[in-house]
Amino acid sequence: MDFDGKESFSKVVAANLNKNGVWDIALEPNPTTTFLNIEVLGKANQTVNIEMFSIEGKSVMTKKITTDNSKITLDLTPLSSGIYMLKCYAGTSYFIKKVVKK
Repeated sequence: MDFDGKESFSKVVAANLNKNGVWDIALEPNPTTTFLNIEVLGKANQTVNIEMFSIEGKSVMTKKITTDNSKITLDLTPLSSGIYMLKCYAGTSYFIKKVVKK
């Protein structure tokens, strides 16, 4: 219902999502002091590349996760305390997540 008391309905549209195109990763614990567990969610039959950057933009770690084994643990003990950016990419899609090392 609108402010003038009238109502109208929008056209219903169906959206199809490519199951392999929708993905994310789970990070825990975050913040962390030693190890960071990473799990790839919703990405089948592809390699996910993971690269961690310091806040200054320097690459400090690189790993690959195959979706056959979708979990990996990163040892962050050599890194100084601070904020890091974790870039995850597969094919042409990517995203960046913040990781806090205490």
